Amino acid sequence: PGFDFRQTLLFLAVSAVLAWLIYHPALSSGFTFDDQETILDNAAILRFDPLAIWNAFNSRFVVGLTLALNHAAGGFDAAGYHLFNTAAHVAAAVFVFLLAREAFETPAMRRHAAAASKDVVAWGAGLLFLAHPVQTQPVNYVWQRSAVLAALFYAAALFFYSRWRRTGGRGAVAASLVSSLLAMFSKETSVTLPAAVVLYELCFFAEGGIAWNAVFRRTGLFLALFPVIPLTWTRASSLTLDMMRPDTMKGAGATGLDLGRFVSEKVMTRQDYILTQFNVVRTYLRLLVAPVRQNLDYDYPIARGANPEVVVSFLLLAGLVWAAVWLLKRNRLLSFGVFLFFLGLSVESFVVQNDVIFEHRLYLPMIGACLFLSGGAVWLLRRRAAAAAVLGVCVIALGAAAHARNEIWSNELVLWEDVVQKSPGKARPHLNLAVAYHEKGQTEKAIEHFRRALEIQPDRALTYYNLAASQKKAGRADEAIQSYEKAIELKPDFAEAYNNLAILRAARGDFQEATDLLERAVQLKPNYEDARVNLAKLSARRG
Repeated sequence: PGFDFRQTLLFLAVSAVLAWLIYHPALSSGFTFDDQETILDNAAILRFDPLAIWNAFNSRFVVGLTLALNHAAGGFDAAGYHLFNTAAHVAAAVFVFLLAREAFETPAMRRHAAAASKDVVAWGAGLLFLAHPVQTQPVNYVWQRSAVLAALFYAAALFFYSRWRRTGGRGAVAASLVSSLLAMFSKETSVTLPAAVVLYELCFFAEGGIAWNAVFRRTGLFLALFPVIPLTWTRASSLTLDMMRPDTMKGAGATGLDLGRFVSEKVMTRQDYILTQFNVVRTYLRLLVAPVRQNLDYDYPIARGANPEVVVSFLLLAGLVWAAVWLLKRNRLLSFGVFLFFLGLSVESFVVQNDVIFEHRLYLPMIGACLFLSGGAVWLLRRRAAAAAVLGVCVIALGAAAHARNEIWSNELVLWEDVVQKSPGKARPHLNLAVAYHEKGQTEKAIEHFRRALEIQPDRALTYYNLAASQKKAGRADEAIQSYEKAIELKPDFAEAYNNLAILRAARGDFQEATDLLERAVQLKPNYEDARVNLAKLSARRG
C-alpha cells in the first residue's frame, strides 16, 4: 500500500540520465587522496577473500567487498570504480525519493495539507539530493563511497521500517534490519541509525502523546544494533587501523601524499574541536543554499574558546533546533528533516580529527536537508505547480553547478591547483599538488610547491622526502641527499628515506655508508622488500 512502482521506475530512469549528464566529466578521472592506500596499495582487494577483506576494512566491510568486486571486474581501471560510485549515488537518491513519499503514508502526514503534493515533495527531495554540487566530493573521491553506501542503506532502513510499521509485513522489517547492518558496515557514522529509527517513530507514528514503552518495544530490535560498530572496532586488526589512520602514503615515484587524520588532545582539545564545529556546521548550511567556492581541503580556522563567531553560530543552530520543535505540530516532515540533518553530522562533529571540515561529511545529513527543502517549498508555496516549478529550477541550477565542479574533479592536477588557489596558506595542498606535478614529470613545479609547503610547515619529514624525490628526478643529487638527510633527522624511523638515500650514496661509490643505511631500513621495517632487494644487490656488487 502506498507504493507506486511505475513512478519509482520513472524516477530511477530520470535520475540515471541526470546523473550521467552531471557526472560524466569525472567518470574518466583517476584515484585521489587516500585512494592510493585504501585501493591501489591494498592487497586485501586483489582477490575476493572475505577474511582478508574483514581484516583490512573491519567496520567498512561492505566497502571492502565492493572494492574487491570492482577489482575483479576491471583491475585498477578507475572508470569502473567511479561508475559504481555514481550508480550508488543514483540508488541513494531513489531511496530518498521513496522515503519522502512514504512519509506521507504515515499517520502524522497522510491527512496533512501537503499530502496532496506528496509526489512533488518526493521528486524534489530525490532530485535535489542527486543534483546538489556538495555531493560531488563523496561520489568522485572513490574511498568516500563509504559515505554514499552508508546513506543509501540508512535511507533504505528508514523506508522499510516505515513500511513495516504500516503494513506489518515481516519482509519489510527484515529488509530494514539488513539495511541497517549494511549501513553500519559501510561507515561508522551509521551508529546513529537506531536513534534515527526512534526519531522516525516519534515524528510519524506517535500522534496522541508519546507512549515510551510502545516506542521502545517497536524499535527494540534496532536499538539492539547500537553496539555493533563499537564492538566491531574492538576487534579491529592493526591492518585496519593503519589504513583508517594513515599518516603518509607511498605512491609511484617514491612520493607520498599528506593524509594525517586523527590528532591528540595536545594538538587540538575536544573543546576547541567542538566549538569549531559550530562554525563548520554554519558553513555546511551555507553550502546547502549557496554551493560556491567548494574545496577539497579547506584551510579552516580553529576556534580557541567561545569567541563571538562561535556564539553567532551556536545561536543560529539553536534557532534551527527550536524551529524543528515548533514544526512538530505543523509539519512533521520538516521537523524530521532538521533533526535528521543534525543527527547525521553528530558523530564527526564530536570525534576529534585533524580535518575539521570535509564536504563528504554532508552526504548523510543531505537526506534530512533535502526532505526539509523540498517539503518546505511545497508547504510555503501551497500550490503544487508553483512548488514544482521552483524545485525544478533549483535542480537545473544545482545540476549545472555540479557539472562544472565535476570538470575540476576530472583531473588530479586541476583539482589540486583549485585547492591551492583556495587554501594558499595551508601546507598540505601545496604538498599534494607537488606530488601531482611530480607524477606528470613537471619536476621544477613540483620542487617549487614542495618548498612552499616547507615555508608554511618546516618540520614535516614527508615534505623533505618528497622534495628529495623530485630533486633526484631533476638530476640534483646533492640537493636530494640533503633533503633525505633532513627527512631522517626529523623522523629517525623513516625507513623509506634510508632506502632512497642509500641508493644515492651507492651511486656515488659510498658502498659502506649505503650498506649501513639499508641495514637500518630493514631493521626499522623487516618486511620492507625494496630495502632487502637493494641490500642484496649491493652485497653482490661488493662481492
